[in-house]
Amino acid sequence: MRSFDYNNSDMEKLVSVFSEALSQIFEETGIKIIDIEDSELPSTRKNEVITSIGFTGKIKGTFILISTEKVAKKISDKMLSNMQISANPKKFGPMNRAAIGEIANQISGRAMTILSTNNIECDITPPTMLTGNNIRIINTDTGVYRSKMVKIEGGILYIVIGMKN
Repeated sequence: MRSFDYNNSDMEKLVSVFSEALSQIFEETGIKIIDIEDSELPSTRKNEVITSIGFTGKIKGTFILISTEKVAKKISDKMLSNMQISANPKKFGPMNRAAIGEIANQISGRAMTILSTNNIECDITPPTMLTGNNIRIINTDTGVYRSKMVKIEGGILYIVIGMKN
């Protein structure tokens, strides 16, 4: 893989890297992916959980994981149960938030590892999480963004990958 030129072809390669990283991490966690497909950004919904991780280096951008609270709880409960940790069974609490931040961190870290095997060195920033209703994602820079809908057992989540100059 050559250097990134911030064009659509390179953006598709970056999306492919993050999709592969997500697939690997979910498989290792025991989360079954049914399908990953191109998608528009999701419309705003109630009880959303949005986790964002930036990356810098040879390429700069953002990885965003978007789901409903219900789907985020299912994902985080699975991750926590693998570590023999139990979270509040009724609500999306602090342990669930930490687990979602960690799974986004693992996906981003794995993507950076895949990129580094192709001589593209990047680092990630700590995760930022937003929860609430009617959260809108607005592109405030001139970067290129792509989103994918990820169907898993028990729901749908979205990943958004952004690359900027």
